[in-house]
Parts: sequence; C-alpha cells; structure tokens
Amino acid sequence: QRSAAQVASASAMFAFFFRLQAVGGPVYLSQIGYVAAAVGLFAGTLFLGERYQLLTWAGAIIITAGVFITTKAQSQKT
Repeated sequence: QRSAAQVASASAMFAFFFRLQAVGGPVYLSQIGYVAAAVGLFAGTLFLGERYQLLTWAGAIIITAGVFITTKAQSQKT
C-alpha cells in the first residue's frame, strides 16, 4: 500500500530527473549513480553507524574525483 508521501516523492523525483537532464545534459546526468553511491557510503556511516573497508573509501574517492574531472571538462566545453 502506497502512501501519498511516497507518490509525491516519486513524482517529484521523476520531474527532477528530466529537469536535470535538460539543464546538465546526458553526460552530467549519467554520473548521478556514482554520486548516489558516494553519498550513500557517507550517509550510511554518519546516520547508521556502518563501517566500510579502507579500499571501499579509496574507490569512492577515485569515483568522486572522476566525476569532478568529467564535470569540469564538460563545463569548459561550453
């Protein structure tokens, strides 16, 4: 059974997704999964007390650096 809050948040996310694609373009939008994974690691540690191995954090840092490099390169093209 779905609540009105679930429907509202899913609808807002759907609209936000396409707005983000219109503003940032497909390359920018394709990176959202990587950003979500890094945010999930941080949030899990902060709010749920989860622990991750050092190699996991190193991977998150490398992915985050790649997202920043790609975003910077894309913004310099325009």
